[in-house]
Amino acid sequence: MSPGQRWTAALALTLALAIGSVGTPASSIAGSDRVAPASSDFPLAMAAPTPSLPAPLAPTLPPVVVTGPGAHPIVTPASIGASAAGAGPVSVQVVAAVRPEDRDDASAFLSATNLQWSAVTVDDRRSLCSDLAAAGDLILTGDGLPDEVTSCLLRLGKAVIAYDEHGSRADGKGVLLSTRVAVDDSLAELASVLRPTGYLSDRVAVVTTSDRRAIVDQALPRMRAAGVDVVATVEVDDPTAVTGAVLQVSGAGARSVVFALPAQLQALWVAQATVLNPGTRYVVADAADAVVNAAYPPGFDGLAYTAVRVPWYRSTHGVTPTQASCERRRAASVTSYLWCENTVLAGAIATAVARGASVPAAAREVRGPSPLTSDLAPRPTARWGPTQTAVLAWAVDCGCWRERSPFVNRPGRER
Repeated sequence: MSPGQRWTAALALTLALAIGSVGTPASSIAGSDRVAPASSDFPLAMAAPTPSLPAPLAPTLPPVVVTGPGAHPIVTPASIGASAAGAGPVSVQVVAAVRPEDRDDASAFLSATNLQWSAVTVDDRRSLCSDLAAAGDLILTGDGLPDEVTSCLLRLGKAVIAYDEHGSRADGKGVLLSTRVAVDDSLAELASVLRPTGYLSDRVAVVTTSDRRAIVDQALPRMRAAGVDVVATVEVDDPTAVTGAVLQVSGAGARSVVFALPAQLQALWVAQATVLNPGTRYVVADAADAVVNAAYPPGFDGLAYTAVRVPWYRSTHGVTPTQASCERRRAASVTSYLWCENTVLAGAIATAVARGASVPAAAREVRGPSPLTSDLAPRPTARWGPTQTAVLAWAVDCGCWRERSPFVNRPGRER
């Protein structure tokens, strides 16, 4: 087959996938790339309960806080009430920074507590930071806020909890707790963990989006220090860019590709590379909706390095107690899990504040189980966040991720 014929075949396959099984991109939300879910069991936005999931039950979670040694709160889903049974409202002003798709989830969990909270709509208005800051000191959100808004809130001494790809950080008196692994940390860690598997032993290309390029570039020296030969970094922002990027990677001689890319674009890439660059091996990092939304065409040979436990963990290990507690209020989804854990963490922070801690100081020490990822906690030699990661392998027979290596403690390093 000539190069022109390969190009034509790949483009035809891309269009078929984009219109058919993979779906078309959903509108961008504050810089994120949420796409149509590949699995109805774990939609990124709230959907009606599916037959495979139990319908939400009446609220049964008692208003109890479980505390560990000293003043550091250790939380469980049973602590949704945010303070001791019978106590009055706590003094922390909680702000739910919501978008239309997660407003109901936020309200379902926060309304079940005695936290003092209000909701502020997230949009592109210039006053968003000041509006959030005026509403309270502890800001909860789902998929993260625009980076300039987060930075503004931290400079004002606020505490923010978000599922933010940039990871946890402090700025002045403020602190961001990210409940997901930062993209640069995911790339650096997978380089050291997965290099012995052979998937990263050849020349490697990292494929990402233009809005993630800066954070990906931060990881490249750490990947190379781990012995990974990164020869190219390419950007793909939409399906029309895939063909040229695949040819660029092929021209660089890369035989392995690391994705820090939305799942839909990953699938389109694999479809074209099967024709243009056959034999490519893939490694999937924790970025965008990777692992959560997975649908790859035949020919995909890949591993994933992840702290996320949905949807794959349920099929092997069953529902965790944390997930079961959250699902008593809302059917399982990424957004419902995010707001369940946000509410529990907020309750623990409020309890520590009632004992005399400042909101940012209490946030830095909060810890607890997560329905969405591995347990969340401060890490002595790295950023606050998920404490463990697992390695998954793509299984062709089920078209799903399966556990290759179980959750183990993440490698740490001084930040």
